[in-house]
Amino acid sequence: MSAGERRRHRGRQSRIDGLPPQIVEHLHRLLRSGVSQRAIIEALRQPLAEIGERPLSVAGLSRYASRIEQVAGHLRERRAIADALIAQLGDEATGRLGDLNVELLRSAVFDLAGENLDAAQASTLALAAQRLERTARDSQQRRIELRREMAVEAAEIAATTGREQGLSKEAVAALRAAVEGIA
Repeated sequence: MSAGERRRHRGRQSRIDGLPPQIVEHLHRLLRSGVSQRAIIEALRQPLAEIGERPLSVAGLSRYASRIEQVAGHLRERRAIADALIAQLGDEATGRLGDLNVELLRSAVFDLAGENLDAAQASTLALAAQRLERTARDSQQRRIELRREMAVEAAEIAATTGREQGLSKEAVAALRAAVEGIA
């Protein structure tokens, strides 16, 4: 293959990506189990022949396995970062954990956008990104609403306590306004 032909083929979808899902799933199970690539090629020879496909090449399988391992490595790295951040957040994790998940998913979506995707995959990725942004917006809006509700409750408690302590109506109103203004 000439240099020009290699350039034209670069970035093209892997042949494995075009195989039926059940064969790809079987391939992934074999890769995860630690079976050698030669054994994987032999194990898939018959299923591929049944659908009229030629056997996988060692080089093609090796490239695919490397790509899968790279993605898995990124996921393991992100999981380790998330675990470390969650451990640091401690009791604050409730709302911030959701933010962290959204950020990690955004990063994964961005990484996937750099892959060679067909139209259906690109559409699914765009939909996932849209849903992530909606989730982040809804989460932020809910936090704002909760802050307001908590401020109103705190203001009511402060006003009640102020009245019980004999503060004037003006002082109680000022205290209430100050506490509600925190939100």
